[in-house]
Amino acid sequence: QALRRLLNPRTVAVVGLRDGAPFVKSFSPTLKSDATIYYVNPKHPVVMGQTTVPSLSHIRGPIDAVYCVTSAATAVSVVEEAGALDVGGVVLVSSGYAEMGDEAGAALQDRIAAAALASGMAVVGPNGLGYSNVPRNIGLTIAADHKRRAGGLSIVSQSGALLSGVVMAAWERPQVGLNVVISAGNEAVTDLADYLDYLAEDPATTAIGLVIEKIRRPEAFFEAARRAIRAGKPIVALKLARNSRTQE
Repeated sequence: QALRRLLNPRTVAVVGLRDGAPFVKSFSPTLKSDATIYYVNPKHPVVMGQTTVPSLSHIRGPIDAVYCVTSAATAVSVVEEAGALDVGGVVLVSSGYAEMGDEAGAALQDRIAAAALASGMAVVGPNGLGYSNVPRNIGLTIAADHKRRAGGLSIVSQSGALLSGVVMAAWERPQVGLNVVISAGNEAVTDLADYLDYLAEDPATTAIGLVIEKIRRPEAFFEAARRAIRAGKPIVALKLARNSRTQE
């Protein structure tokens, strides 16, 4: 399953990262994981002490997760290149897509969706914070490196700001440990229903937290929710009003 490969990767390709970039600190915990990491950067021959390759195509073998920290236009090309390879999925944190409300941004997001859907890849984002797999020490995210303890609570949020608040609140409660923490972003390909469907069957997830702004596919979403509940996984959901950050 593509989403399983993306959220629990054994191989990670990081595209566009360079030493001194603001995202290095949030990515650094991944260096402690057991994942094999490749760095893709045609402009910098060495990143974080490791020799880079100029493109994804130069990596031999399958890639479970591509973490792309380039600009919006370059990220689209990365997704299209990944679609021609054995890639589980891509994490996109750049903005400049449909959220801009213009034709250019919408066209870029449409290209991402077309490439991913044609190849069966999952996509986290764009225009989000990425995700963290806390037990694995994998942080494909630009979120601040808040303290986290491993546990069974998985969280999916359509609000990046509230996601950071939830993570900090979890640390203040010793009985709460985190499994997978996902910032959904624009949901160009993979949406809330997909994440909930995955978590319903994920053995490491014992409870699910959702911060919801919009349910794009209600039927699929509620079917996944029923599966999670039947599996004994309680769901706590915060639904945000469309034009505010208040709870409905």
